[in-house]
Amino acid sequence: MGDDTAPAVTIEVGTPRYDGADTYVTFATPLTLTADDGGAAPVGVASVEYRVAGTWTAYGGPFTIAGPDGPRAVEYR
Repeated sequence: MGDDTAPAVTIEVGTPRYDGADTYVTFATPLTLTADDGGAAPVGVASVEYRVAGTWTAYGGPFTIAGPDGPRAVEYR
């Protein structure tokens, strides 16, 4: 029986941050990704990647968002 369930990836937004209708962070706010492989026969997670308006980057630990203030979208897989 193979692994029939894709891993679930979640993001944790550290502090400092402001939670309102949107979440606001600073250049010092750590973002942490966690991947969990569920299903009847989990085989583990091969890799996790993220991007902030650019190319996909291999996740190796908590990261921050650099650059000028403004809206950003953090994507992860």
